[in-house]
Amino acid sequence: MKTLLSLLLLLCVCLSAQGRVGRILYYNKPASAPDTVYLYVDDQFHSQIDLPSFQFGQDIEFEQGRGVLKLIFSPRLLEEGEALPEGLPAVNVRKGWEKFLIVVVESQQSSLLPIKAIAINANENHFGNGDFLFMNLTPNLVGGTFGEEQIRVAPRKMHIAKMAAYQGEFLDVKLDYVRPDGQKKRRWMIYQGWRILSDRRTLVFCYVPEGRKSMKYFATQVKNM
Repeated sequence: MKTLLSLLLLLCVCLSAQGRVGRILYYNKPASAPDTVYLYVDDQFHSQIDLPSFQFGQDIEFEQGRGVLKLIFSPRLLEEGEALPEGLPAVNVRKGWEKFLIVVVESQQSSLLPIKAIAINANENHFGNGDFLFMNLTPNLVGGTFGEEQIRVAPRKMHIAKMAAYQGEFLDVKLDYVRPDGQKKRRWMIYQGWRILSDRRTLVFCYVPEGRKSMKYFATQVKNM
């Protein structure tokens, strides 16, 4: 009995020490963008990380028990004792987000590193396996149906469709968009079927390609997080 209790206690300690985990993706990455950056957490160097452009990268692990994580991105590794320069892009990961995603987009707000980072809560009860997150990057309104679920994504906003209950099913997705031009005309965006898979989250970017007016989408999956 003592041996069993010791093993259970050891298992609990190991589970509590697993820490927090994040993954990163550089959406619509330009050819001139860096392939790697240096990540600092609360002014302390953490690691050099890749910036993949089509799928989220490998797990980036952080200590358990911390509050808000301030992630700061630098184009170079600082010398020992060198202070972080002002104006580096940064993002806060809220307390309680044990799993999270970082979406990086091009931005000229920082002259040192032209990116902006967006943090997404990927806890199971928020955006978990089987769920779909729609990220509307346009001034258009996106709406329609996903199976029997109603979808509405406001301009420049995100919407999570909780689809885990439909795992294994193949559901029709019918999403249109309306431009902010006063005409209220519904225009086709997505008309297809998607299977709900229980081992992955799906993130759908809704965007307008440069030089065009019609909306498109790009979907990528996060497996085994």
